[in-house]
Amino acid sequence: MEHGKDKNWTITVVDDKISNAFVLSCGSIFVFTGLLSICEDDEGDSASRLAIILGHELSHVLLNHSAEQASFLHLLDLVLIIPVLAIWALIPTDATTVFSQWLIGKMTDLFLTLPFGRSLEAEADYVGLILSARACFDVRECVIWKKMQLMNSKDIQIELFSTHPSEESRFESLQKQLPAALDIRENCKCPKLSAFDLEKRIRAIESKFETQKMDDLLVPIKIDLIDGRK
Repeated sequence: MEHGKDKNWTITVVDDKISNAFVLSCGSIFVFTGLLSICEDDEGDSASRLAIILGHELSHVLLNHSAEQASFLHLLDLVLIIPVLAIWALIPTDATTVFSQWLIGKMTDLFLTLPFGRSLEAEADYVGLILSARACFDVRECVIWKKMQLMNSKDIQIELFSTHPSEESRFESLQKQLPAALDIRENCKCPKLSAFDLEKRIRAIESKFETQKMDDLLVPIKIDLIDGRK
């Protein structure tokens, strides 16, 4: 990750309700105000929540994931030529070639390309957590991913068909990595953290979203009273 020191890092805040952030390979960091609102919405350290998300995005650049993924896809394209040519040699028709190329492409996406993408995302989660720990942020605020999970609960996401791990599995992985991150933070001589009940914070977040869900179901009914007097 030494090449990260040579970049001219800049940060731009975009006034938009989108809850997202991304980092370009040139060092440009973009954060949407919608994400800032999510990070500031609960009790706790909002700066640490933002640091964990930005740490994830920065990790993609520092680990050169874009080049790694491009190389992987290029290699797959070269390898896939062999079965397509073999099928065409046995059944030399255009329809066979088109169908076999489509089928092999779909199977490759399902069993190679998508899992590879999820592994890169998991690696960025872990490295982002370590970067946050080394920068003395409160890594216990990785509960932000639990909040993101609840926010996206309306969207049906099947991890098997996605380039990203689900927020649920992502948070579970970060929970397992949390003790190691806290040890790194302590070894970096960071200020001691205050008491933090992770399970209690998770229950509070879940309770808040359940309340919001009930509020959304309660539709106000306007009743017009008609004066029957003449």
